[in-house]
Amino acid sequence: MRRRLRFVVAVLGWLVLLILGMAIFGHPRTDFVIVGGTLGLLALSELAAPVSIQPQWQRRLRVVRITAVLLTVAVIAPRVYDLIVF
Repeated sequence: MRRRLRFVVAVLGWLVLLILGMAIFGHPRTDFVIVGGTLGLLALSELAAPVSIQPQWQRRLRVVRITAVLLTVAVIAPRVYDLIVF
C-alpha cells in the first residue's frame, strides 16, 4: 500500500513540477503536459517496478500506461504529419 501511495505522490509531484516549470517559462500548453506527463509516468513506473514479482496494482497500471501512450500519440501525430507534408 505504501509503495502504491508513494508512486501516486511521485507522479502527481512530477506533474505539478512540470506545470510550474511551464508557467515560469511562459509555455503553458496542453500537449507539453500530456507528453511530459506520459514520459514521467513511464519513467516512474519503471523505477517503482520490483525486479522479482509484479504486484497487482502495477498490473492495473498497464491500462493507464497504454491510455497515456495512445493519448500522446494522438497529440504528436498531427504535428508529425504537418512536418512530413509541408
